[in-house]
Amino acid sequence: MTPEQFCYWLQGYFELKQTIDHRAGATPETMKVIEDHLKTVFVKVTPEVQMQPVKIEWPADTKPIDITEAIRKSFRDAQRSPYYGQPIQITC
Repeated sequence: MTPEQFCYWLQGYFELKQTIDHRAGATPETMKVIEDHLKTVFVKVTPEVQMQPVKIEWPADTKPIDITEAIRKSFRDAQRSPYYGQPIQITC
């Protein structure tokens, strides 16, 4: 439980404590307070989101790249490195 959750729990405890009959348990008033609080908790209110599509204007000479081939080339280039397969020493 986070500190914020504890504060909410404690606030609810003190609100309900005023309505509970400690010999008989929860009174109808207690149940009404609980019901009203649950109604506010379970109402999900999210703002309406208006999104407009964004059109990106690419230069006419732009060509798509094949990412798979770009990764393969990068891997081949790394294999040609004199350090490929060697342990890396990290000094702090």
